[in-house]
Amino acid sequence: MAISFISVWTLIARTVLASISIEVEPLLIEFGKSGVDISCVVNDTNLIGITIIQLKRSESYVIAVTKFKKAWQDKALENKTGVTVNGSINNTMTSYLRLEISRTAVRYPEDVGTYQCILIAVTASGELKQYQSQSIVLNITEFLESTTKLFSTTNHKNTERSVQKDTQPLESLSGNSMQPEVFDDLPRRPIVMYRHVKRTAISG
Repeated sequence: MAISFISVWTLIARTVLASISIEVEPLLIEFGKSGVDISCVVNDTNLIGITIIQLKRSESYVIAVTKFKKAWQDKALENKTGVTVNGSINNTMTSYLRLEISRTAVRYPEDVGTYQCILIAVTASGELKQYQSQSIVLNITEFLESTTKLFSTTNHKNTERSVQKDTQPLESLSGNSMQPEVFDDLPRRPIVMYRHVKRTAISG
């Protein structure tokens, strides 16, 4: 029994590329503005049965599709509104797993990482093998930039308000004419006054 277990584990541990592919669209997410669509597609015609398709993110698994159910490993993502999962392994020619995360359900930084599809299937020769897709990195950008833009927009509005305040006519502020302000800090110059004296000649 122990020998049989070791033999099966050895077969599962063998990894073959290209029997399953992964598609991630888009590869770059604007946080809060776009969602992501991740698909695992089986493309090997030399398979007679599929046991499981799993989606992996970095070092943890997200979700798996078996013959009987869809099993979530990322429980937090499972409970998010705006997350859709479809998948089937009943037909080896059309087996797939698709995860759609809407823009409102994308998480930062939890959803950032390297995504990969894992397939465990039986070949035409009766071997049980594990297949891995290529790894694709999903990035979420403009998380910090959005904060910067928010501050930038706020400053821009403040600037506009300041300009309007400074250029607003004095009469419109209270409805009455106002005297101009006196600035005591301006440099003062001495005032020189000239006196014109008219001289009249007196004859003696």
